[in-house]
Amino acid sequence: MRPTSPTKTFPNHLSIITGSYPANHDIVVNRFYASDLKKTYNIKDSKAVTNPDFYLRKPLWVIAEEQNMRTASYFWPSSEAAITGIYPTHFKTYNHNASHHERTEGIVNWYKLPSSERPQLITTYFHYIDSAGHRFGQDSPELIAPINKVDDTIREMVSKVRLLDFEVNIVIVSDHCMVDYPAQNYEYLPTWLNDEYKVLATNPIVLIYDEGNLNAHWLKQLQN
Repeated sequence: MRPTSPTKTFPNHLSIITGSYPANHDIVVNRFYASDLKKTYNIKDSKAVTNPDFYLRKPLWVIAEEQNMRTASYFWPSSEAAITGIYPTHFKTYNHNASHHERTEGIVNWYKLPSSERPQLITTYFHYIDSAGHRFGQDSPELIAPINKVDDTIREMVSKVRLLDFEVNIVIVSDHCMVDYPAQNYEYLPTWLNDEYKVLATNPIVLIYDEGNLNAHWLKQLQN
């Protein structure tokens, strides 16, 4: 699987779950200004991530729920928003500090519900490899421990679902890639830019908006 561009977490998570490019599902970076809503989207802002107006495509759980299927999400971008008025049947508010064991137990407990309540689709997310990759780089030895931790988590989950009296299919995906290379073509933004334009920097992306009408136009994509 090839990641979409820009290779940021939320755009790629939305592409995976909607099957559409960021230009179509509208989560183009982790932080941006939506001129039509006159609001800023920020993955660290709970009011923004739970606002369904930001999401222009239906995630898989919404489509499933529309077909009278039960779904659940133990963390996935946009799962806390009522997109087209629909939530997953079960979902958790994102908690960055929730342990892998806690997440795995939560998922297995959903599978242990009576068949009339049991989810038929569950999504989850483990951030350890992503966080370490951003901090240390993709070839760093510091990545070994997070990779082993996620491997152990998957092993734990597989061993537990095998004890259930029905079959569970597990699909493993990665949201985006990372490449270590020295910056060669770059430039510093002039200081006057902040006076004349609205600037949102979410490295390696810089978004510049015309303050006259706040219609976003992508002027430059800077690579770190």
